[in-house]
Amino acid sequence: MTEPLIDLLPAALARRAPLLEALAAEGTTAVRLFHGAAEGRPGLTVDAYGAHALVQTFREPLADGELAAIEDAVQRPAVWRHRGRTPADPPVPDWARAPTPFAEHGLRVTAPLVHRGQDPHLFLDFRAARRWLKAHSAGKRVLNTFAYTGFAGLICAAHGAAKVTQLDHGRWCLDVAERWARAHELVTEIVREDFIPAVRQWAGLNVKGRGAQRGGWSRRGERRFDLVILDPPTFTKTRFGAVDIERDYASLAKPALKCLAPGGALLATNHSPRVDRDAWIASVRRAGEKAGVTVSEVTVIEPDADFPSYDGQPPLSCAVFHTA
Repeated sequence: MTEPLIDLLPAALARRAPLLEALAAEGTTAVRLFHGAAEGRPGLTVDAYGAHALVQTFREPLADGELAAIEDAVQRPAVWRHRGRTPADPPVPDWARAPTPFAEHGLRVTAPLVHRGQDPHLFLDFRAARRWLKAHSAGKRVLNTFAYTGFAGLICAAHGAAKVTQLDHGRWCLDVAERWARAHELVTEIVREDFIPAVRQWAGLNVKGRGAQRGGWSRRGERRFDLVILDPPTFTKTRFGAVDIERDYASLAKPALKCLAPGGALLATNHSPRVDRDAWIASVRRAGEKAGVTVSEVTVIEPDADFPSYDGQPPLSCAVFHTA
Protein backbone atom coordinates (compact mmCIF):
# COMPACT_ATOMS: atom_id res chain seq x y z
CA MET A 1 0.00 0.00 0.00
CA THR A 2 1.24 3.50 -0.87
CA GLU A 3 2.34 5.54 2.12
CA PRO A 4 0.36 8.74 2.67
CA LEU A 5 2.01 11.92 1.42
CA ILE A 6 2.08 13.31 4.94
CA ASP A 7 4.60 10.56 5.82
CA LEU A 8 6.59 10.60 2.55
CA LEU A 9 7.42 14.31 2.62
CA PRO A 10 9.23 14.46 6.01
CA ALA A 11 11.33 11.45 5.03
CA ALA A 12 12.32 13.08 1.72
CA LEU A 13 13.23 16.33 3.45
CA ALA A 14 15.32 14.48 6.04
CA ARG A 15 17.28 12.73 3.27
CA ARG A 16 18.04 16.12 1.74
CA ALA A 17 19.39 17.76 4.89
CA PRO A 18 23.10 17.44 3.92
CA LEU A 19 22.37 18.56 0.36
CA LEU A 20 20.33 21.57 1.48
CA GLU A 21 23.20 22.67 3.71
CA ALA A 22 25.70 22.30 0.85
CA LEU A 23 23.47 24.15 -1.60
CA ALA A 24 22.95 27.00 0.83
CA ALA A 25 26.72 27.33 1.16
CA GLU A 26 27.13 27.67 -2.62
CA GLY A 27 24.33 30.21 -2.92
CA THR A 28 21.53 28.00 -4.24
CA THR A 29 17.89 28.38 -3.21
CA ALA A 30 16.26 26.33 -6.00
CA VAL A 31 15.98 22.62 -5.15
CA ARG A 32 13.70 19.63 -5.66
CA LEU A 33 12.20 18.78 -2.28
CA PHE A 34 10.28 15.71 -3.39
CA HIS A 35 10.96 13.50 -6.44
CA GLY A 36 7.95 11.25 -6.47
CA ALA A 37 9.19 8.80 -9.10
CA ALA A 38 11.75 7.47 -6.64
CA GLU A 39 10.26 8.55 -3.31
CA GLY A 40 6.91 6.84 -3.19
CA ARG A 41 4.53 8.97 -5.25
CA PRO A 42 5.16 8.67 -9.02
CA GLY A 43 3.86 11.63 -10.96
CA LEU A 44 4.36 14.20 -8.18
CA THR A 45 7.20 16.68 -7.79
CA VAL A 46 7.73 19.51 -5.32
CA ASP A 47 10.35 22.14 -6.17
CA ALA A 48 11.44 25.06 -4.03
CA TYR A 49 12.23 28.29 -5.85
CA GLY A 50 13.40 30.60 -3.11
CA ALA A 51 10.63 31.25 -0.61
CA HIS A 52 7.93 29.57 -2.71
CA ALA A 53 7.24 26.05 -4.00
CA LEU A 54 6.01 24.67 -7.30
CA VAL A 55 3.98 21.45 -7.05
CA GLN A 56 3.45 19.51 -10.28
CA THR A 57 1.30 16.43 -10.89
CA PHE A 58 1.85 14.40 -14.06
CA ARG A 59 -0.62 11.58 -13.38
CA GLU A 60 -3.41 11.89 -10.84
CA PRO A 61 -4.23 15.31 -9.38
CA LEU A 62 -3.76 16.07 -5.71
CA ALA A 63 -6.44 14.90 -3.32
CA ASP A 64 -8.30 17.30 -1.05
CA GLY A 65 -6.02 18.65 1.65
CA GLU A 66 -2.76 17.48 0.06
CA LEU A 67 -1.64 20.92 -1.14
CA ALA A 68 -2.05 22.26 2.40
CA ALA A 69 -0.10 19.26 3.72
CA ILE A 70 2.72 20.01 1.26
CA GLU A 71 2.84 23.65 2.32
CA ASP A 72 3.02 22.64 5.97
CA ALA A 73 5.84 20.16 5.28
CA VAL A 74 8.02 22.43 3.12
CA GLN A 75 7.14 25.57 5.11
CA ARG A 76 6.40 27.71 2.05
CA PRO A 77 3.36 28.79 0.09
CA ALA A 78 2.95 26.52 -2.93
CA VAL A 79 1.28 26.74 -6.32
CA TRP A 80 -0.02 23.54 -7.90
CA ARG A 81 0.11 22.87 -11.64
CA HIS A 82 -1.56 19.74 -13.04
CA ARG A 83 -0.08 18.28 -16.22
CA GLY A 84 -1.73 14.86 -16.28
CA ARG A 85 -4.61 13.59 -18.40
CA THR A 86 -7.08 13.51 -15.53
CA PRO A 87 -8.99 16.81 -15.58
CA ALA A 88 -8.03 19.29 -12.89
CA ASP A 89 -8.02 23.06 -12.74
CA PRO A 90 -6.17 24.11 -9.61
CA PRO A 91 -6.41 27.81 -8.76
CA VAL A 92 -3.36 30.00 -9.27
CA PRO A 93 -2.65 32.60 -6.58
CA ASP A 94 -1.62 36.06 -7.77
CA TRP A 95 1.87 35.74 -6.27
CA ALA A 96 2.62 32.74 -8.53
CA ARG A 97 2.31 34.92 -11.63
CA ALA A 98 4.61 37.60 -10.20
CA PRO A 99 8.42 37.41 -10.37
CA THR A 100 9.81 35.09 -7.68
CA PRO A 101 13.46 35.55 -6.67
CA PHE A 102 15.69 32.48 -6.42
CA ALA A 103 19.36 31.70 -6.90
CA GLU A 104 21.73 29.02 -8.08
CA HIS A 105 25.51 29.00 -7.66
CA GLY A 106 25.28 32.54 -6.32
CA LEU A 107 23.41 33.94 -9.34
CA ARG A 108 20.10 35.51 -8.26
CA VAL A 109 17.31 35.81 -10.84
CA THR A 110 13.56 36.32 -10.81
CA ALA A 111 10.81 34.49 -12.70
CA PRO A 112 7.13 33.69 -12.19
CA LEU A 113 6.36 30.10 -11.21
CA VAL A 114 3.31 30.17 -13.49
CA HIS A 115 3.81 31.70 -16.93
CA ARG A 116 2.90 31.27 -20.60
CA GLY A 117 4.70 27.92 -20.92
CA GLN A 118 4.37 24.68 -18.99
CA ASP A 119 7.94 24.19 -17.79
CA PRO A 120 9.59 26.30 -15.07
CA HIS A 121 12.20 28.83 -16.13
CA LEU A 122 15.01 26.81 -14.54
CA PHE A 123 15.38 23.02 -14.83
CA LEU A 124 16.80 21.86 -11.51
CA ASP A 125 18.10 18.45 -12.67
CA PHE A 126 20.77 20.25 -14.74
CA ARG A 127 22.27 21.92 -11.64
CA ALA A 128 25.21 19.49 -11.31
CA ALA A 129 26.11 20.14 -14.96
CA ARG A 130 25.98 23.88 -14.37
CA ARG A 131 28.34 23.37 -11.44
CA TRP A 132 30.78 21.71 -13.87
CA LEU A 133 30.36 24.65 -16.27
CA LYS A 134 31.07 27.09 -13.45
CA ALA A 135 34.43 25.38 -12.89
CA HIS A 136 35.45 24.87 -16.54
CA SER A 137 34.19 27.78 -18.66
CA ALA A 138 36.81 30.45 -17.92
CA GLY A 139 38.42 31.74 -21.11
CA LYS A 140 36.25 29.49 -23.31
CA ARG A 141 34.12 30.29 -26.33
CA VAL A 142 30.83 28.69 -25.29
CA LEU A 143 27.86 27.66 -27.42
CA ASN A 144 24.69 26.92 -25.44
CA THR A 145 22.28 25.10 -27.77
CA PHE A 146 18.61 24.56 -26.95
CA ALA A 147 19.40 27.34 -24.52
CA TYR A 148 15.83 27.89 -23.28
CA THR A 149 16.14 30.71 -20.69
CA GLY A 150 19.92 30.58 -20.97
CA PHE A 151 20.91 30.01 -17.34
CA ALA A 152 23.70 27.58 -18.29
CA GLY A 153 25.20 30.23 -20.56
CA LEU A 154 24.73 32.83 -17.85
CA ILE A 155 26.76 30.67 -15.46
CA CYS A 156 29.56 30.51 -18.04
CA ALA A 157 29.50 34.25 -18.66
CA ALA A 158 29.58 34.97 -14.92
CA HIS A 159 32.62 32.76 -14.45
CA GLY A 160 34.96 34.09 -17.08
CA ALA A 161 33.91 32.67 -20.44
CA ALA A 162 35.50 34.59 -23.32
CA LYS A 163 32.20 34.61 -25.26
CA VAL A 164 28.81 32.95 -24.76
CA THR A 165 26.40 32.27 -27.61
CA GLN A 166 22.83 31.41 -26.59
CA LEU A 167 21.01 29.50 -29.36
CA ASP A 168 17.29 28.73 -29.33
CA HIS A 169 14.33 29.19 -31.69
CA GLY A 170 12.03 30.48 -28.92
CA ARG A 171 11.62 34.22 -28.64
CA TRP A 172 10.10 34.51 -25.15
CA CYS A 173 12.69 32.28 -23.50
CA LEU A 174 15.62 34.15 -25.06
CA ASP A 175 13.99 37.39 -23.93
CA VAL A 176 14.29 35.97 -20.40
CA ALA A 177 17.94 35.06 -21.08
CA GLU A 178 18.65 38.63 -22.16
CA ARG A 179 16.87 40.06 -19.13
CA TRP A 180 18.82 37.85 -16.73
CA ALA A 181 22.11 38.76 -18.41
CA ARG A 182 21.37 42.50 -18.19
CA ALA A 183 20.48 42.15 -14.51
CA HIS A 184 24.02 40.86 -13.87
CA GLU A 185 25.66 43.26 -16.36
CA LEU A 186 26.79 40.31 -18.48
CA VAL A 187 26.97 40.21 -22.28
CA THR A 188 25.87 37.15 -24.25
CA GLU A 189 25.25 36.70 -27.96
CA ILE A 190 21.61 35.79 -28.66
CA VAL A 191 20.88 33.72 -31.78
CA ARG A 192 17.19 33.02 -32.51
CA GLU A 193 17.41 30.08 -34.86
CA ASP A 194 16.68 26.36 -35.05
CA PHE A 195 19.51 24.11 -33.94
CA ILE A 196 19.76 22.24 -37.24
CA PRO A 197 20.54 25.08 -39.68
CA ALA A 198 22.67 27.07 -37.24
CA VAL A 199 24.88 24.32 -35.84
CA ARG A 200 25.21 22.40 -39.09
CA GLN A 201 26.49 25.54 -40.82
CA TRP A 202 28.90 26.34 -37.98
CA ALA A 203 30.17 22.76 -38.31
CA GLY A 204 30.68 23.19 -42.05
CA LEU A 205 27.83 20.84 -42.99
CA ASN A 206 25.03 21.30 -45.51
CA VAL A 207 21.50 22.16 -44.42
CA LYS A 208 19.07 19.71 -45.98
CA GLY A 209 15.35 19.04 -46.04
CA ARG A 210 12.23 20.92 -47.05
CA GLY A 211 12.95 23.68 -44.57
CA ALA A 212 16.23 24.43 -46.32
CA GLN A 213 14.47 24.64 -49.68
CA ARG A 214 11.86 27.10 -48.42
CA GLY A 215 14.49 29.50 -47.11
CA GLY A 216 13.82 31.98 -44.35
CA TRP A 217 16.90 30.99 -42.35
CA SER A 218 20.20 32.81 -41.90
CA ARG A 219 23.29 31.86 -43.89
CA ARG A 220 26.24 31.37 -41.57
CA GLY A 221 29.91 30.59 -41.99
CA GLU A 222 31.91 28.02 -40.07
CA ARG A 223 32.66 28.76 -36.41
CA ARG A 224 34.55 26.91 -33.72
CA PHE A 225 33.77 26.77 -30.02
CA ASP A 226 35.78 25.49 -27.06
CA LEU A 227 32.71 24.25 -25.22
CA VAL A 228 29.31 23.24 -26.59
CA ILE A 229 26.27 22.55 -24.38
CA LEU A 230 23.76 20.14 -25.92
CA ASP A 231 20.61 19.78 -23.80
CA PRO A 232 17.81 18.92 -26.26
CA PRO A 233 14.14 18.19 -25.59
CA THR A 234 12.92 14.61 -25.90
CA PHE A 235 11.10 15.19 -29.16
CA THR A 236 10.09 18.12 -31.30
CA LYS A 237 9.42 18.70 -34.97
CA THR A 238 10.98 21.55 -36.91
CA ARG A 239 10.77 22.45 -40.57
CA PHE A 240 14.34 21.20 -40.88
CA GLY A 241 13.60 17.78 -39.39
CA ALA A 242 12.76 16.13 -36.10
CA VAL A 243 14.73 16.34 -32.86
CA ASP A 244 14.42 12.83 -31.42
CA ILE A 245 16.82 11.98 -28.58
CA GLU A 246 15.61 8.37 -28.36
CA ARG A 247 16.05 7.28 -31.97
CA ASP A 248 18.41 9.78 -33.57
CA TYR A 249 20.68 11.50 -31.05
CA ALA A 250 23.55 11.22 -33.55
CA SER A 251 21.98 13.87 -35.80
CA LEU A 252 22.47 16.35 -32.94
CA ALA A 253 25.78 15.07 -31.58
CA LYS A 254 27.59 14.99 -34.92
CA PRO A 255 27.37 18.71 -35.80
CA ALA A 256 27.81 19.71 -32.14
CA LEU A 257 31.09 17.77 -31.96
CA LYS A 258 32.20 18.93 -35.38
CA CYS A 259 32.00 22.63 -34.51
CA LEU A 260 34.37 22.16 -31.55
CA ALA A 261 37.87 23.57 -31.67
CA PRO A 262 40.71 21.07 -31.13
CA GLY A 263 40.74 19.99 -27.50
CA GLY A 264 37.18 21.22 -27.00
CA ALA A 265 34.44 19.59 -24.96
CA LEU A 266 30.78 18.73 -25.49
CA LEU A 267 28.56 18.73 -22.40
CA ALA A 268 25.55 16.67 -23.50
CA THR A 269 22.38 15.33 -21.89
CA ASN A 270 19.72 12.75 -22.56
CA HIS A 271 16.69 12.83 -20.26
CA SER A 272 14.64 10.02 -21.78
CA PRO A 273 13.99 7.19 -19.26
CA ARG A 274 13.91 4.76 -22.20
CA VAL A 275 17.57 5.34 -23.09
CA ASP A 276 20.31 3.47 -21.24
CA ARG A 277 23.09 5.84 -20.23
CA ASP A 278 25.99 3.63 -21.33
CA ALA A 279 24.33 2.99 -24.70
CA TRP A 280 23.77 6.71 -25.14
CA ILE A 281 27.43 7.52 -24.36
CA ALA A 282 28.52 4.90 -26.88
CA SER A 283 26.24 6.44 -29.51
CA VAL A 284 27.80 9.89 -29.01
CA ARG A 285 31.27 8.37 -29.36
CA ARG A 286 30.20 6.75 -32.64
CA ALA A 287 28.79 10.05 -33.86
CA GLY A 288 32.18 11.62 -33.17
CA GLU A 289 33.95 8.92 -35.18
CA LYS A 290 31.64 9.51 -38.14
CA ALA A 291 32.27 13.24 -37.87
CA GLY A 292 36.03 12.72 -37.79
CA VAL A 293 36.25 13.87 -34.17
CA THR A 294 38.07 11.75 -31.60
CA VAL A 295 36.46 11.60 -28.16
CA SER A 296 39.48 11.08 -25.91
CA GLU A 297 37.71 10.98 -22.54
CA VAL A 298 34.20 10.96 -21.09
CA THR A 299 33.31 12.50 -17.72
CA VAL A 300 29.94 11.38 -16.37
CA ILE A 301 28.11 13.97 -14.28
CA GLU A 302 25.80 12.49 -11.68
CA PRO A 303 22.73 14.49 -10.64
CA ASP A 304 22.54 16.00 -7.18
CA ALA A 305 20.84 14.03 -4.40
CA ASP A 306 17.50 15.79 -4.87
CA PHE A 307 17.06 13.70 -8.04
CA PRO A 308 17.38 10.14 -6.67
CA SER A 309 17.05 7.01 -8.80
CA TYR A 310 15.59 3.70 -7.64
CA ASP A 311 17.20 1.61 -10.41
CA GLY A 312 20.70 3.05 -10.80
CA GLN A 313 19.66 4.91 -13.95
CA PRO A 314 19.54 8.63 -13.09
CA PRO A 315 16.59 10.63 -14.41
CA LEU A 316 19.00 12.75 -16.45
CA SER A 317 21.98 11.24 -18.27
CA CYS A 318 24.74 13.84 -18.49
CA ALA A 319 28.33 13.56 -19.64
CA VAL A 320 31.22 15.68 -20.91
CA PHE A 321 32.86 14.39 -24.10
CA HIS A 322 36.43 15.68 -24.26
CA THR A 323 37.98 15.75 -27.73
CA ALA A 324 41.57 15.44 -28.87
